[in-house]
Amino acid sequence: MRSLVVAIALLLSTGSAHAQQTPTSELASVVGEKAAGYTAILLTARNGLLIADCTVQGIEFKMVLDTGTERASLDADISKPLKLKPTGTVTVTAIGGTVTGTIVDIRAMKIGGFDTAITTNSFDVVAEEGISKRLPYDGRLSLLTLGLFGGIIDYPTRTLYLRKPLTVAWPKLAGSWKAVSWTEDGAERQLQADSSPVFDFADERLKITDGKTTKEYAIDFIPDAEHDSIYFYDPKQSGLLNRKYLAGGLIKVDGESMTACFFLDLGKIKAIPTEFKADKGSGHVLVKLAQPGKKPPPPDAVKKTLVARGYTAVTMTRDSDGMIRVDGKHKTQDWPMLVDTGANGTCIDDALPKQANFKPAYQEKVSGAGGDVLAPVYHLTGYSFGRYSTQAHWQLVESTGIDLSPFNAERAKRKQVPLRGILGGQELLDGSAIIDLATNMLYLRPVKATIQPKLAGTWIVKASTAEGVRTVPADPQQTLTVNKDRMIFKGGSNPAEFGYHIRDEWDGYRFGLYDPKADVLAQDFTYTGTGIFQLDGDNLKLVRVIDPAKLKVANTEFAAPKGSGLVLLECTRKK
Repeated sequence: MRSLVVAIALLLSTGSAHAQQTPTSELASVVGEKAAGYTAILLTARNGLLIADCTVQGIEFKMVLDTGTERASLDADISKPLKLKPTGTVTVTAIGGTVTGTIVDIRAMKIGGFDTAITTNSFDVVAEEGISKRLPYDGRLSLLTLGLFGGIIDYPTRTLYLRKPLTVAWPKLAGSWKAVSWTEDGAERQLQADSSPVFDFADERLKITDGKTTKEYAIDFIPDAEHDSIYFYDPKQSGLLNRKYLAGGLIKVDGESMTACFFLDLGKIKAIPTEFKADKGSGHVLVKLAQPGKKPPPPDAVKKTLVARGYTAVTMTRDSDGMIRVDGKHKTQDWPMLVDTGANGTCIDDALPKQANFKPAYQEKVSGAGGDVLAPVYHLTGYSFGRYSTQAHWQLVESTGIDLSPFNAERAKRKQVPLRGILGGQELLDGSAIIDLATNMLYLRPVKATIQPKLAGTWIVKASTAEGVRTVPADPQQTLTVNKDRMIFKGGSNPAEFGYHIRDEWDGYRFGLYDPKADVLAQDFTYTGTGIFQLDGDNLKLVRVIDPAKLKVANTEFAAPKGSGLVLLECTRKK
């Protein structure tokens, strides 16, 4: 039985390192280029979650990657010594109750080797009581935080890639833009074709030339679903935490056209722009610019690379509350699911199995931001997301039933589709998921396809343990051959040939064996055998169930004691 950790923000807000050989990153050719500007952050897998090491003012702590929460949060006991001034409070409905937190500006945080100060001189988090005492981390890196820095979450290699938002946006900004209309303080300015203001974006700087006056700025850029924000400051202050913004505003780019609502003089404005208007007395400038012949941004290198390597690209929808979902299916039913890296397992609205009269397999403890609750777990046939089916990697999905009605009621007020469930860490892991938050794309490929190239070949059994008795050397003819479609056991006990599935269990892998002629999508599909394996280069440990009648619970240890119905094979790769 597992312990599920779930977090949904706004509505439901809420280890150990991977011990075996992890696959080579499929993203290496993309993120490794210097021009891409990525910083790679190695993560720790803990209780089915991905955890990053973070630092604020020399204080170290752990933060979970949590796309199911909008605001970043930090345990109040960690934030208190920083003596930060509160800027507000927030209360959210969560699993186990409600949570109230104080909003504080920690100014900057290091996420692994990535410093948020290179992007912005403020960084808000919710100081929340008791996170560390109840959950296996000290805070949450939220969807907005991860999205701000163009985050790519790579489940197979347990790696987070971050870069400056300006780097992400630069291809659409770069070049020389000429003003074609200019409205300031409600008055339209007459522009001359040969002397219109020019905005030059080059080398991550902006030069504004207006007549004989030229001003040069460094830039901070903050992306948003509807429009982006941009702020200008003295280039001499680049990298300083207390840099002073001199100008800025809202900006949106559509090919050869740019629309911006700027404030160009802090002393003349009542408030920073929030919409594309320049009313009288506002101090705002509404300007439209053009760059005829501007080259379109280059093709999405991440998508091109991953699709070429057998991934299925699934578009995620970003709702008006900022959350991301995938519109999947369960059998023939539409099944919108929140993509939540802060949940270590998959959840469904508990009303759905009750309506269909499904019987729970067991109950488990669900830990949320508001406390713990006991919830039923259902064994459901898989979900599909576009052309990808979870049945391509495992027969059933363990889906925890939780009450989503309060959160769907809030979604209804926003005219959003109701959620059927939450797509959590286990299915993301089994789908070798790579989540690109800069483009709202989810890439899925069965974990079997990810690990199989390292497992492929013939393995010679050097030692065998059954009923607690270890035999060295083993039968010299005993081997295991693994190819794309088959596991072939020869010699020893129970030689046979099987089709197989693989499930990633964070610090090891589970395999399911089946008749090669079986239809894995059939309603009555079952495994004829199961087991676990651990791969370390040219060494393989594999425990296989030989007598299911003796096995009381799924095996998790690399041992085959007396009466267990298991056999342990210790193998080396045939050269």
